[in-house]
Amino acid sequence: MRMTRLLLTSILSLSAIGLNAQGSYEHKMSGFIDGLMTKMTLEEKIGQLKLPVAGDIVTGQALSSG
Repeated sequence: MRMTRLLLTSILSLSAIGLNAQGSYEHKMSGFIDGLMTKMTLEEKIGQLKLPVAGDIVTGQALSSG
């Protein structure tokens, strides 16, 4: 019983540490993106909408995947 409780406590503690690290990363990334967006001009933001997305550009003969 004591070993099970110790194991369960360890798992929950490690899970909490992992969740906290993920939240911290997301918070830093969100701050970085918000800062970058405030520095961009309207023309730069519109230009981002015109960038090709991976998979959209096909050169040569294309086969239907459906």
